[in-house]
Amino acid sequence: MTGVIVSCAANPARAGGPFALFSREGMVKLAPDGGLYGRYARRLLATLPREVRIRADLEKILNRLASQARVRAGRAALKASNLPLLAARAQAADMLLGNYVGHHSPSGFSFARRFEATAGPYHGNHAENAARDTQRAPVDEFKAARLFRQWLDSPGHRHNLMRREWRFVCTGAVARGQALYAVQIYWEK
Repeated sequence: MTGVIVSCAANPARAGGPFALFSREGMVKLAPDGGLYGRYARRLLATLPREVRIRADLEKILNRLASQARVRAGRAALKASNLPLLAARAQAADMLLGNYVGHHSPSGFSFARRFEATAGPYHGNHAENAARDTQRAPVDEFKAARLFRQWLDSPGHRHNLMRREWRFVCTGAVARGQALYAVQIYWEK
């Protein structure tokens, strides 16, 4: 399938105090505003080019599709939460602007660092799926469902989505023209 790229990542929970955590980048200090990453993410989203749109409508649809897919597979439904929404939206925007799909942005922020900077270190295991759909078609509910299907059809992404311990989901989605980029985050507590 052309115009389709997916990526997935998972990180186990880490122990740490309320003001610091350890990630692949080393010790990261948490600030009430998300520290360095929080400032980066807010600035990125505040300065998006006019043609780039955050698609809150499609975020809700993608959250619903994740929960429905899990129920069909005999797993518990997921509760939609905005806890790491800043991280999900900023990573989707970073991917769109950088024309890539992945979990470690060119700006140097890994998934673990992004999640923990926006959600904090006390939410247990967490994972992320990322994808884009650049096929020529309107960015609508159908395109969102097609993007979600990429995750279901990929063994690694499906595994990320179906892990039994997940209780929460948050999706960030951005679009430009006919391109849709999405990041979906799962966590346990």
